[in-house]
Amino acid sequence: MNRALKILVADDASFMRGMLIRILKDEGREIVAEVETGIEAIEFFKKYHPDVVFMDIIMPARLGITAIEAVKKILEIDHAARIVMCSPRGQVSLMQEARDEGARDELLKPYTIQSVRETLQWVMQK
Repeated sequence: MNRALKILVADDASFMRGMLIRILKDEGREIVAEVETGIEAIEFFKKYHPDVVFMDIIMPARLGITAIEAVKKILEIDHAARIVMCSPRGQVSLMQEARDEGARDELLKPYTIQSVRETLQWVMQK
């Protein structure tokens, strides 16, 4: 089995967080934190230095900061951070903005075991 990658999951929707976490745990990954906001993602990134951050691309700013702002802040902490933006289909402009800011990849919702596995393999090779 692969080394248990440390993963942080940030999504304001508990159902989507839970779905992704179940898949990741089934794949032998260690979830170091699950958070609802970009601000929490930044705090827990500093605390745990995860191997990968999965972040919902549409976290509302009313919860502190947008996902794009959280990407910028995390990359200020660690320019090599591996951030995967979780996105429903059709978020092309937001996803491009996230990539421009340094996000490594995109994982489309709804999640599948195969898509999560492939995304993790891809992002760990970059």
